Amino acid sequence: MLDVISRETMRLSDRYTIDSLKVSGGELMMRAALGIKEEIDVCESVAIICGGGNNGGDGLCLAYLLISEGKFPDVYIFGQRFDNEAKLYYDKISEYSNIFIIDGGEDYSKYDVVVDAIFGTGLARNVAGIYFDTVTALNATAKNVISVDIPSGLDGNCGKVMGAAVKADKTVSINTIKSGLLLGSGKDHSGRVVNKDIGIEIVGEKYRLIGDDDVAFPRRLNNSHKNTYGNVSIIAGSAKYMGAAKLAYTGSVSLMAGAGLVRLVVPSEYSALLVPHVVEETLYPLPSKDGMIAFDKEALTPLLASSAIAFGMGVGDGEEIFDILEFIVESYGGRLLIDADGLNALSKDTDVLLRKKCDIVLTPHVKEMSRLIGKEVGDVMSDPIGVAKEFAAKYSVTVLLKGASSVITDGREVYITATGAPSMAKGGSGDVLSGVIAGILAGKLFDVTKSAYLGAYIAGKAGEEAMRTFGEYGALARDTARSVSFVMKRYVR
Repeated sequence: MLDVISRETMRLSDRYTIDSLKVSGGELMMRAALGIKEEIDVCESVAIICGGGNNGGDGLCLAYLLISEGKFPDVYIFGQRFDNEAKLYYDKISEYSNIFIIDGGEDYSKYDVVVDAIFGTGLARNVAGIYFDTVTALNATAKNVISVDIPSGLDGNCGKVMGAAVKADKTVSINTIKSGLLLGSGKDHSGRVVNKDIGIEIVGEKYRLIGDDDVAFPRRLNNSHKNTYGNVSIIAGSAKYMGAAKLAYTGSVSLMAGAGLVRLVVPSEYSALLVPHVVEETLYPLPSKDGMIAFDKEALTPLLASSAIAFGMGVGDGEEIFDILEFIVESYGGRLLIDADGLNALSKDTDVLLRKKCDIVLTPHVKEMSRLIGKEVGDVMSDPIGVAKEFAAKYSVTVLLKGASSVITDGREVYITATGAPSMAKGGSGDVLSGVIAGILAGKLFDVTKSAYLGAYIAGKAGEEAMRTFGEYGALARDTARSVSFVMKRYVR
């Protein structure tokens, strides 16, 4: 797992390295500049745009290195005021003839590469004025942009665009990847991310970015049967949301992800619609009312023997949906995944989670998360890690907050999965994710939090596979579902 950190942790770590390890800020800038230089050595024509802070100092140090080697970049600055160590490197090149004061109307199209060293991760207000004009001109005219640490204008923690943000072709992350490169709009603005370790010792909280080396499933025994691998009950569907084929492939991916048996639990009056689509799964009709599953304790009780239950996909918003959820939460001793309408029902009284007997995984998107916490969507987007972690800790559950990258946390540790594809921004993708996680939960090879992040990683990889075949417009959730088996095959070790 790679470390990912917040801007606050970076600030603490930077200070610790300077004050306690006695590595000067100027030396750290030199190390950063050497790392950036490795990424532009083959370029003939270079422009470096430098702000007045440490990010700009990295750019100024890069200019100093290039000039020292007989290469002559054009250096653009916003004025002659620089902070701390940045001034050290400005003073070294201040007599250089190719330094230009920015007026906001520059055309950067003549350069092989433009280095964005305007703002770092500490940006705390919207980009405005001459800075806004510069970012706009850079995005409009530059052919190849390399950003230092993070594209200027992105929030270093959540990836929010602060008024305007550079769209980089490559980002050279300094020392450790920042969460803003992965969350929100970070992936859309950062291009290819290359990390350069410059020897800053990290102190403070670290998040974990899941990679291929962290994903492994054991080989199955020959001497085994379907009950060896657990069973999943998928409680889903209603008159309004009876996507029969969609429910069937949700069940199929649970089998692909490891479950030995899957039952589709649906309103009895609509079970016939599923029959043509059900092959490997079994059907379990429940009494219904107004087109939705009705609360019937006697009918629900046999489901409590399931290894894992996935609840909520398309079940609707009837009054009895919360009653069903409450019964399962308080009576079930296995592993429960709550998604979609199940989360909307839960938002009526989240304190039911305090009475749980089961291990629970919640899989909200930002709007569902906002309902759970009773705040605006913007509050969630501004602090996705903090919001998810606080909720998980309060209720002792695992939260998987879906997004361009997903945040998975048990309230103590935080994991991030960055797999996935733009083609997955379609109906049904969340059902595939729920099915994959439920299948992994049923097998009980891993704890619930690891099961959640493995499921998110696998589903994202399947989405990537589908997009490679059908394109970002053409790939459908069913294509992602079909790709799960191919992806799982890679990780059986």
